[in-house]
Amino acid sequence: MFARITREHTLFCPKSNTLIKNQKKFIFVGYSGDFPNPKKRGYDFLSAGPGWTASFQGKCSILGDEQNILFHDCDTTGGSSGGPIIGVMNGQPYIVALNNAERKRFDGSTLVNLAVKIDFLDRLSRGN
Repeated sequence: MFARITREHTLFCPKSNTLIKNQKKFIFVGYSGDFPNPKKRGYDFLSAGPGWTASFQGKCSILGDEQNILFHDCDTTGGSSGGPIIGVMNGQPYIVALNNAERKRFDGSTLVNLAVKIDFLDRLSRGN
């Protein structure tokens, strides 16, 4: 269960080396433009159309950190910006970052995905 976040709360995000060390321990939720694919077996009952149904991916990893941006390997595509990356620490779920971009290779394949650290967003919202 998530606690309601108010201005009195400080958002928690572990240090980057802790996030990177915990490979395949993160969850991504988003409304990707390519999900669901009703032609794929098991998804044919989802009739709202691509981008209208939340998708879930477990076992994501944080690969690196640079100036409040986390590099991650969660499956993302157009429409999934703003989706949370969730980590479970001490048995409690925490949003550690929000997905915001992907870097592509010259051939168009994804090189790495980017997410903004949640504690950085919290500091921005407080004017710090």
